[in-house]
Amino acid sequence: MGKTTKAFMGRMQDPALAGGLASRTKLPAWEGGQPIRLNGALVGGMGVSGASGHQDSDCVAVALATLGFDPA
Repeated sequence: MGKTTKAFMGRMQDPALAGGLASRTKLPAWEGGQPIRLNGALVGGMGVSGASGHQDSDCVAVALATLGFDPA
């Protein structure tokens, strides 16, 4: 997908999409997940959960920067 889970969560607020997407059990719809990019290419994703959504996102950003991936 190449988007953060926060962006995905925003899309879930659209009534036209929410019904079908909300019924999918393996699609996280809360803040804390980010795409992993290396040299501009999407190579994966990383998610963190356990604190507030903002703190989870910050943790992912620090981890990806520490590992040398592109900034979000």
